[in-house]
Amino acid sequence: GKHTEPQVFDLTRQTRRHTLGSIGSQVGVGDTQQLPQGVLTMSAGLAAEYRFTDEASSQLWGAAEARQALLDRGCVSSAVTETWVLPTQWRSFWSIDNIVNRLLYRYEREYVCGQRSALRRVLEGDSSSQQLMVLCVAAVRCTDKATQAEVTDGWYGVQAVLDPVLAQAFRKGRLRIGDKIACVGLRLSGVAEGVPPLSDKAEHARLMLNGNCVRRAPWDAKLGFQRRKAMFLSLSAVCELGGPVGAALDVVVMRSYPMLYMETLADGRRVMRSEKEEQRISGALAAKRAAVTQDLKERELMARSKSANGVRLATSNIEACHEGKELYDYVMHSSADPTEAQRQLTSAQAEALERYAAEQQAAVEADVAETVDKRAPQRQVRALFKLLVCDYPAHKCKQAEPSGSQLALVTVWGPRGIGPADFAEGARFLFTGLTVSQRKAGWQQIHPHHQDACLRLNFSLPGSHFKPIPADPEVVQRSEYHERGTLCVDEMCHITPGQEVDLAGTVTGCQAGQQPGQSSVLHLSTTDERGTSHVATIEFPVVTFGAINVASGCQATVRNCVYAPRPGAAPNTFHLRAGDGCELVY
Repeated sequence: GKHTEPQVFDLTRQTRRHTLGSIGSQVGVGDTQQLPQGVLTMSAGLAAEYRFTDEASSQLWGAAEARQALLDRGCVSSAVTETWVLPTQWRSFWSIDNIVNRLLYRYEREYVCGQRSALRRVLEGDSSSQQLMVLCVAAVRCTDKATQAEVTDGWYGVQAVLDPVLAQAFRKGRLRIGDKIACVGLRLSGVAEGVPPLSDKAEHARLMLNGNCVRRAPWDAKLGFQRRKAMFLSLSAVCELGGPVGAALDVVVMRSYPMLYMETLADGRRVMRSEKEEQRISGALAAKRAAVTQDLKERELMARSKSANGVRLATSNIEACHEGKELYDYVMHSSADPTEAQRQLTSAQAEALERYAAEQQAAVEADVAETVDKRAPQRQVRALFKLLVCDYPAHKCKQAEPSGSQLALVTVWGPRGIGPADFAEGARFLFTGLTVSQRKAGWQQIHPHHQDACLRLNFSLPGSHFKPIPADPEVVQRSEYHERGTLCVDEMCHITPGQEVDLAGTVTGCQAGQQPGQSSVLHLSTTDERGTSHVATIEFPVVTFGAINVASGCQATVRNCVYAPRPGAAPNTFHLRAGDGCELVY
């Protein structure tokens, strides 16, 4: 907190403060002209042991002398320890006067004014490590097991663990000691609660740096927490092995797919079903469970009626009875009128009877539930829907990388209160807190707009968030988004294999599949301007869509089906496959 100590440094601005960028340019990595050899060989470890030579006394000058200089200026000895003096000032300033001046400035702000740096607030548990902050890489140590680094906010440092993506970036020279990095969504481990930054416990603290949470910052960026709350990232810069995406993704929804339901079977296999098929299966299971429950309850009533020859108590003996079971047998079986028998009970007997009856009812219901679960087991089903998104190309800070994907398939897991209708196609959204899944092998050979070729992201509550934001139509036009259009079958000749289309035509036939391993086959046809008939054959997996039966002559539209041509197909005949997100409207 703020102390009432005497001022040792004047924080008022005498002149306009200059930024780093306004007074110089960045020194290139290979530019070593006019730099002393001692500077070139300096490292974080050597800096802590370095001693200056005091020109006035020709004596060595180090941390102890720096501390004494602060005490001579009126600083409190308990606040100015050698450990406090050493960490970062030794690495940044190359003269005695500059070090003393900087330490006095830091003392004034931190101890007198009570202002704390970003890493100190994070370590003490008063700020989240997930906030956007800029840090400097002070040191990197590579071992066989892991690559660790030390990062600093200018005042304090903390150990960090680099994930494989950042470790590779360091080995390839894309990340160097001295670089500033913008970090968001980091995780702090090794400490269960707040600790002072210079304590022994703080040595166990580790910042987990993931590739999707870290980006290089400008050389003149201000260290510490940033005024802006988000760091934007392009989809092409998201790495599959880079961990959770801490940065914000500003995207346009290209396609909004219908609700799906994924069931995990007893053997671990997963089955995806459409909403209509899920309603059919869940309804059938609910009816079966209700029938089993009713049958068991009827059997229980019959069993109770047959046990009427239990213990029979005379009215004269009931006054001495306080056991719930005996009271229950007397009221339900021994007396001709159970209601009248209950009136004869004392309040204590009535409580005992009520307690026993409740226990018996709970036991019966538990037995019934257990039996029902055996005869008609509950299903493990999770709701989801998918969104195909592209970048909203309006951020200069969104750094594109040619190795990545320009599109992403966002799976919204377990949606509560939201659905596909909340994500209009062509609308702009800001996503945060997403995670990444690896794509299937061979995705590079698939059509770039096919779901299997896209970067796969996951949206899961409560960690993920979205926000609709206004979009500039001109910017949307520069994106990958194209308004959805419906094709006639005779226009399929312009479609490339693997491309997703909406297809309309007249139903000329339908073969309904019956078994889960089979497919229902729908035939659509249209005639071109020359009178030539074109036919599309679309397969709908029974396990996902159930049996499909559409009468011939109907006009039907199939949305989100994938062109999957077959070798040797007849002329003007096209084969398509209904994926998870397919919809049939007729």
